[in-house]
Order: sequence, then C-alpha cells, then structure tokens
Amino acid sequence: MADKVKLTPNIFSYPDFERSDLHMEISLGGVKKEDIRLKMSDESFYIRAPQDDFEYVTSMRFYCPVKASEARASFEYGVLKVIIPFRSRTEEGVEVKVT
Repeated sequence: MADKVKLTPNIFSYPDFERSDLHMEISLGGVKKEDIRLKMSDESFYIRAPQDDFEYVTSMRFYCPVKASEARASFEYGVLKVIIPFRSRTEEGVEVKVT
C-alpha cells in the first residue's frame, strides 16, 4: 500500500482581543470527525486528518502563548473550529528579587 499524499489544510486564524481568545478555522473537506487528531501545547499545535485519497497534516507555532488545556474544538461542514484562550504574559512569570 502506497503512502497517502500529504496536504496542508487551509487555516484561518484571528485574535479576539475582547475575549482574549485565538480563533482558528481549519478546512478539512471530506474528513470524518472521529479521524481528526489535534495535539496542542501552549506554544504550538499539530493536526492530522486522513481522508480516503490523501491526508491533511501540518504543525505550527502560535504567535503568542495560549492555554492549550482550555481549548475548545468543534467540527461541522468540513471546518474544524478551535477557540483557545490566550495565556497572560505574566501568568508564569517569576518574581525577581531586587537588591
């Protein structure tokens, strides 16, 4: 069996600064919801979604840190919608003692 052709899906992302979220819309036409594999860290994500003749595969870094553990995803009409809260830049900061 030959390896499937790998394609990068179309990804549209935009920040919602009022809600402090990052929104992503990923086009995955012809893919079944149960076949989507989305792995995410606070700095990047990886997606793999096989279809009959090919598979969508990509990974990317986020432009600013997010809270991957609080991400929400839904899949409808061939579009995977992901909403990820931004992580505060001071959330994991350390206090520096001034001498």
